Amino acid sequence: MFGIFNNGHLFIRDASALGVIDKQEGSLAATRAGETKDIFSCLVSGCQTQLPSCDTIPEKQSLVLACQQLLPRLLQGRFPSLVQEEIDSALAQCGEATGPDSEVLGAASRLKDILRPLRTCDPRFSYRYPDCKYNEKF
Repeated sequence: MFGIFNNGHLFIRDASALGVIDKQEGSLAATRAGETKDIFSCLVSGCQTQLPSCDTIPEKQSLVLACQQLLPRLLQGRFPSLVQEEIDSALAQCGEATGPDSEVLGAASRLKDILRPLRTCDPRFSYRYPDCKYNEKF
């Protein structure tokens, strides 16, 4: 469960459904062990099971979850209509779990290319976007 405060900050209450944060979700080792604990509950109470390596989780899984559940809520209705249509199209393609890996990765890359020039390179936020500070084209 996650949401966005009025000031735009993201808060996360339950990260078990977000592969971007909790890479144990959906892993074969966790399913075989019958465990329903997420990584955060293991930090608090300790886990007896061996957590799978992050390398065993396909990159596509995290991207699909982010494009299905997280990014649409953050990006919905914030851009001019033509740009918003491009963003929505890329999100739909990126969030297609049954699509080939190359399509999902390509859509995520396209989304990154759409959003990168739209960010603000405000000097007050240089810690967030170091490439704004060090790259002349921004």
